Amino acid sequence: MVDKLEKAKQERLSALKPLKFAVNEICNCLIAKHDVAAFTLTNYLFEASLKLALIYWESGGKLIENINDFEDLYRKETKKYLAKDIFKVIGSAKRSKMITEEESEELLFFLHHYRDPFSHASNNSEINEIKILSFDISMNSRKITVNGNPTLYFDYQERYMRNIAHHYFFKLYSYIKKWDAMISNLRELNNKD
Repeated sequence: MVDKLEKAKQERLSALKPLKFAVNEICNCLIAKHDVAAFTLTNYLFEASLKLALIYWESGGKLIENINDFEDLYRKETKKYLAKDIFKVIGSAKRSKMITEEESEELLFFLHHYRDPFSHASNNSEINEIKILSFDISMNSRKITVNGNPTLYFDYQERYMRNIAHHYFFKLYSYIKKWDAMISNLRELNNKD
């Protein structure tokens, strides 16, 4: 697994290069077994990469032609997407054909099962359903859900993040590489001399 993380750190991004810092930080966290930090930073990377990719995608792959273009080149797309709710950004990416229906569904899964519950410290439906064996003083057992006790809930929330951190990052990173290639190809196509 460390080899795969080191490879991700060494890979170059072109259009999405501004987000390479987050990729490297996540990889460093996963290597150091700081899985919860990696998971929460992957939530940031999820939203930032989709918004940045959509800004570039909808701009038609525009490139900076001179210093006067620098400030305003993506102003319209940035205004449209940077502050937009991620749920709506996913819909916009699907409508613009940057992502497929199946990819939209997977990104919505990330949104509802990873990003929202953990970035907002709210309930995760999978954790809510976890039942553990509980014993009373007489050693009688029964199954209880963890969502009725915050100590149990946050313990399982931590376990969940640790268990899924690698998978979540690598799945998202596969999208980032795909979007980066798509935008690079669009730029090449639309900026030929």
